[in-house]
Amino acid sequence: MRHESIDPRLALSAGGCGALEESAAEWFARGASEAQLVQAMSAGLPEHVAHAYGFVRARLDVKLPPEPEPQPPTRYEVVCTACTACTACAEPAAGASLRGGLCEGCRGGRSGLTADQVHAHVGRLRAALRTRPRTRKGADA
Repeated sequence: MRHESIDPRLALSAGGCGALEESAAEWFARGASEAQLVQAMSAGLPEHVAHAYGFVRARLDVKLPPEPEPQPPTRYEVVCTACTACTACAEPAAGASLRGGLCEGCRGGRSGLTADQVHAHVGRLRAALRTRPRTRKGADA
């Protein structure tokens, strides 16, 4: 920030400016521009300012802009047109693209699977379990 005085009633020494630097930096951290800071310090000045340093210090504190609202992180969604099955339930894509690798049901877009889909999925699971080699409990692998 420049150390020149906008209004002679707010003339500060170099030491005074240095002492107020941290408070002014907080304004900039909260998104204020230099013009906004100058306007807030110089608008509506009384006819006589006895102690410019104290006056400016008080205004820096009293008129400090609110902290900016946190912005939600940007969310990107991958739409896979090459995937053939949902990564969560392994349900075939059936010609539809899978957003984020998930079918509509796993994304919460539908209430559930149809009875035929459930039977088919359970059938695939049973078949996979039947073809898996069995191991004895406690046997070394």
